[in-house]
This record gives sequence, C-alpha cells and structure tokens, in this order.
Amino acid sequence: MVSTRLSDPLYRRLGAYSRASGETKSGVIRSLIEKGYVKERIFPDMMSAVRKLIGMATNLNQAAHQANAAGYRSAAAELTALAKEIRSILNSITYGG
Repeated sequence: MVSTRLSDPLYRRLGAYSRASGETKSGVIRSLIEKGYVKERIFPDMMSAVRKLIGMATNLNQAAHQANAAGYRSAAAELTALAKEIRSILNSITYGG
C-alpha cells in the first residue's frame, strides 16, 4: 500500500479520470503506472456515432469511385456534404454534444 497527498487540482483531475474510465481512483493510478494512460469508457451514444462513421465510410468509398469514373467535379458536392457530416459527428464525440 502506498499513500500520497495530492493538491486540489490534481485530486480533481484524478476524479475526472476515474469518472471517465469507470475505474476507482486506485485503479486509475494503477493504470497510469502500468500503461502510462487511462482508457476512457465507451458510452452507447459514442458507439452510435462510431457506427454512423462506419456507414459514412462506405458512402465515401462510393463517392471516390464516382470521382475516379466521372471526374472529381461530379462528386465535389457529395464529398463536401459528407465532410461536414463527418466533422459534426467527430465534434459530438469530442465535445460530448
């Protein structure tokens, strides 16, 4: 057993890591020592966003085929719309909203 003291900001950060990972504070400290990082838990809404991105990868692949066959101008509008949608999903994952 090891006991340590943390400043208030570090203790709050430890609590934030604990909540994000679903581990106890002791578990977070063990993960940091063993691996050098703490793995954040994946929530159902994040998995939903990942599934949307996987579906959009298929659309992107089809648009790339169209661009190669018919020219890049023909696929520009679709690719621009797809890029905006991907950016929106990534922002929702990153910023939680």
